Amino acid sequence: MTNKSKMSRWLTVAFCITFILPLMSYATAQKKSEERKAKQKLTNSGSNSRRITFTADDGLIHVGTFYPVKEKKGPAVILIHMIEGSRKDWAIAAEDLQKNGYAVLTYDLRGFGESITTQDSKKLNWETFTEADYQKMIKDVGSALDFLTGHAGVNEKRIGIIGADLGANIGLNYAVMNDQNIKTIICVSANFNYKGIKSRDAVVAYGKRPVMFCCSKKDLPATHSTRILHEIALGQKKLKYYPSGSGHGTELLNSSAEFMEDITQWLKETL
Repeated sequence: MTNKSKMSRWLTVAFCITFILPLMSYATAQKKSEERKAKQKLTNSGSNSRRITFTADDGLIHVGTFYPVKEKKGPAVILIHMIEGSRKDWAIAAEDLQKNGYAVLTYDLRGFGESITTQDSKKLNWETFTEADYQKMIKDVGSALDFLTGHAGVNEKRIGIIGADLGANIGLNYAVMNDQNIKTIICVSANFNYKGIKSRDAVVAYGKRPVMFCCSKKDLPATHSTRILHEIALGQKKLKYYPSGSGHGTELLNSSAEFMEDITQWLKETL
């Protein structure tokens, strides 16, 4: 073989490794994502879920969606959405977890979605919130937990939290305050400080309970914070990065087929 032929062959191999294989991998991931979306469309109409409300200590009426399971005294998960989001962002995950035997509660954070009215008809809007208002969101998780533990099909000793973005910091801080209730937590695209709700000290105070961190590779602020949070976590822990371009927080549901698989596996191991 001539040097020219060898060079040509080498360039062909290099081209395949650099461009073709990543494209094939991306196409496979996209196909899985589209299959998941298609399945979601088919199951939405028959989802066993219902709209619920529960009231916070200060009278705010939270609106949520509850996804029950038939098993008695089984595990349950609270899903907390991102800033500027709503409980609907978690719909795909909620139905998936329900099918795997987990009762699920999603709800709109105070001032978001439908959780904007108090018992005395006062209206709330997150865009006008102070850091003190955001701190109330941590305590609100307790009201959500009260709803769950009041359901006959939920084992109050097997409850986990999955939070994205702001929701990750909220869930982590609530778990610190209630170490007897929350058995495991998954933090998606967590950061060090969301509206005064901080994560560094919280993850240490969380102790040796299981915690998983997830984010996209190119979500640079989140990759930095989750790496450090994972390093300082004290107990069973896992850090998972997803392909570049996967998005932030709950956007991972639509871009990475592995995301839900990893979440489900973690819950099986720790909840």
